Amino acid sequence: MKIFNTQTKRKEEFVPLEGKRVKMYVCGPTVYGDAHLGHARAAVAFDLIRRFLEHEGFHVSFVQNFTDVDDKIINKATEEKTSIGEVARRYALSYLQDMVALHVRRADFYPLATETLPVMQDVIQKLIAKGHAYVGDRGDVYFDTESFPAYGKLSKRPKQEMESLGAQDKGLSEKKNLKDFALWKTRETKNEVGWDSPWGYGRPGWHIECSAMNLHYLGESIDIHGGGQDLIFPHHENEVAQCEALTGKPFAKYWLHNGFVNINHAKMSKSLGNFFTIRELLKQFTGDQLRLFLLTSQYRKPIEFSLDILREKLPLNQRIEAALEYLERNLQVAGLTPTLLYNEAYRGDYGFAATSTTDETEATAEENTRKSLVASREKFLQALRDDLNTPMALAELMNLVKIIQAWNKPPEVKSPSPSIVTIKFTFIILREILDIFGLYPRDSGNLHPAVTHLEKFIDAKLQERTQARKKKDFKKSDAIREELNKIGVEIQDFPNKSTWNWRK
Repeated sequence: MKIFNTQTKRKEEFVPLEGKRVKMYVCGPTVYGDAHLGHARAAVAFDLIRRFLEHEGFHVSFVQNFTDVDDKIINKATEEKTSIGEVARRYALSYLQDMVALHVRRADFYPLATETLPVMQDVIQKLIAKGHAYVGDRGDVYFDTESFPAYGKLSKRPKQEMESLGAQDKGLSEKKNLKDFALWKTRETKNEVGWDSPWGYGRPGWHIECSAMNLHYLGESIDIHGGGQDLIFPHHENEVAQCEALTGKPFAKYWLHNGFVNINHAKMSKSLGNFFTIRELLKQFTGDQLRLFLLTSQYRKPIEFSLDILREKLPLNQRIEAALEYLERNLQVAGLTPTLLYNEAYRGDYGFAATSTTDETEATAEENTRKSLVASREKFLQALRDDLNTPMALAELMNLVKIIQAWNKPPEVKSPSPSIVTIKFTFIILREILDIFGLYPRDSGNLHPAVTHLEKFIDAKLQERTQARKKKDFKKSDAIREELNKIGVEIQDFPNKSTWNWRK
């Protein structure tokens, strides 16, 4: 497997530091408002990377932080006449709920800046002791970039450009060098948000947060550090300086950065006001539709967004759904339970059993079909092994869907149907691919029996409602919707069908 390393500017063979264990850290959001599609792009990109690494046999320790102290959070709290803790808690929970809708798996740890302050202060003290940081007259603490000759090795920015950007720091007039950056910022009075420290009352600089969290949760050297391309400089550059100056060891072996979501070729961001929140979009589209849209572009590339562009991609979802439903329906008719069929024991086991047909021509046709299925699966995996090339992988997924669509003919069309053996293994391959992409998740069969019965009841009610709608009995249709709504079920109607999900 090869991934593009921002630091070396080339694709590299992925070899973790410790055998099959992968330590992965991704910069999370600053929580002062609802997450937008740009946040979703980063979350889905690194969720895919994590899923695929685990599919390939690696054991991933995944950490993503929340920045819960920041000027924007403080301003929001002042505006709402509440605490920064309340603002951060509300929007962190909102973010996590959005991630559930997008099938983004939970991180192993979600450290908060405010809960990691003792670690940050310890790191700052050690940097001062090693001569890599200094205290200004007012108590502000700065990292001395001249003490770290490798400063700039990640972003490769010219010295003059780094100095120019450093000069834009507000209220940091005591710096020895324009490139130096704040580790601790003192506050004028205790009426401002801050904490006590050896250098006076204040709060940490932004960059020290992630360094401290990395060191605390994953150790001195990690395999993958990820984030948006806008974080390469100064944030990630400064993380490299802090960690490597402190430990004397390489910090992150691979730096991965996702591209932006653009609107009219400009980066989607709250500061520009050109953003769509995930919550707004989920009122019109499903989480699967948003996620698949984000996967249509390779994670490092920009992706252009508009509602019209998103709607143009919806047929991809519809074709996948139809293929999945066809396979599940045929398995159920044969007395098989799809959620029990797809299990860890089957993954990678594609030793096809002999067909039950006695017709040599049909047997050969089925064998060729199975070879095509396995070939599509292998091409899908090879695409992802090449720096997560999701457009190419998606093409192979749709090729698989096309094979299934050819079987899904109306009853009046007489054509050979695949054997249940072929149906079964097609389903396993499709489920494996969809699991890697994080699309249309199904339960693994370990549900409590009561939940299984409840879901069967909901499905039956949905069928009853569909029949009522066909008969234009909208009174009954609305009554069933209301009945299901009372038990926490949300129904979404589409031109050809209705689906349900648990209400968020």
